[in-house]
Amino acid sequence: MLIEGMTIAGYALGTHQGLIYLRAEYSYLRHYLQDIIDERRRQGFLGKNVLDHESFGFDVVIRMGAGAYICGEETSLISSVEGQRADPKLRPPFPSQKGYMASPTSVNNVETLCCVPRILERGPAWFAAIGTDRSQGTKLFSVSGDCARPGVFELPFGTTLRKLLDLAGAEDVRAIQIGGPSGQMVNRDALDRELSFEDLNGGGSIMVFDS
Repeated sequence: MLIEGMTIAGYALGTHQGLIYLRAEYSYLRHYLQDIIDERRRQGFLGKNVLDHESFGFDVVIRMGAGAYICGEETSLISSVEGQRADPKLRPPFPSQKGYMASPTSVNNVETLCCVPRILERGPAWFAAIGTDRSQGTKLFSVSGDCARPGVFELPFGTTLRKLLDLAGAEDVRAIQIGGPSGQMVNRDALDRELSFEDLNGGGSIMVFDS
């Protein structure tokens, strides 16, 4: 889905090059991702003429990074991909104006790109029916800390914090850090609040602390 979503985005943007930034902690995924890319080339979904489309070629390459936390910020990520120190840049110019190798660049996360093929396949109404009015679709929640089943859970926006923590096996909840170190900490009084842009919005990072 990721490679397919990138190809569709490339077609929409009129670009011919896609980059996957893979942090060093996930280097074990590199060969798997490369096998997917190679297979899609063989099938004609990547390369000079995608599906024999003479005016559209698109290919994907993997770029490894050292794994700095700051690379979650898009201008730092671009600097790292270019082989420079991963320092944030002042904006403007924005990456869409001057990004990778001084060219206009669209930076999206894996989660967003993976939505694209399913929206085209099933239609925007299907996607909009999931979640809430202002927070449509599903969200990946990474749960860690004091719980029996830490991991990544995909749930519709609007799911309560209580339901997510039940799935993760968090029985003795004293506090929950939402959105990493720069986010917010809530207590058990917030368990029935919704995980959405309207209510508890933390980018999917959940850390549980017991009593």
